[in-house]
Amino acid sequence: MAERPVPVLMICPATDTRHIPAALRLGVTGCLVEGDYRDSALRSALWSTAAGHTHLSPAAAATLGGVAPLYMNRGPGRDGGRPHRLLSGREQQIMDLLAHGLRPTEIGQRLSIAVKTVRNNLSDIYGKLGVSGRTQAVLLWLDA
Repeated sequence: MAERPVPVLMICPATDTRHIPAALRLGVTGCLVEGDYRDSALRSALWSTAAGHTHLSPAAAATLGGVAPLYMNRGPGRDGGRPHRLLSGREQQIMDLLAHGLRPTEIGQRLSIAVKTVRNNLSDIYGKLGVSGRTQAVLLWLDA
């Protein structure tokens, strides 16, 4: 069984957000920009990051305009930077739910399909998008 990567939540000073894209490429799974959240948002970010979800505060998400091109040029099947065209309708549903922070088990329950089917679809999606995992796929999907 493969080891699960350690979830990392980064809190970035509001005055210096230029390092967020690089941190995400290095494996940070969640990012908050200082002053862009309240205590309840911090607790939510900690819990969701610990559960393996990608969590970005609004200001952190706004800095990602330059990240997608790094992923767009990777892998086969690039379609002019439009990942939606690469995926079937079901795969698009799965990516939408994944981008909202749902785990494969929750996605399976929501779509009334087996978790194994969700995982197989995710493997296909990652291959089509030319990414290696959930965080990269979600970043690419949200930017598109």
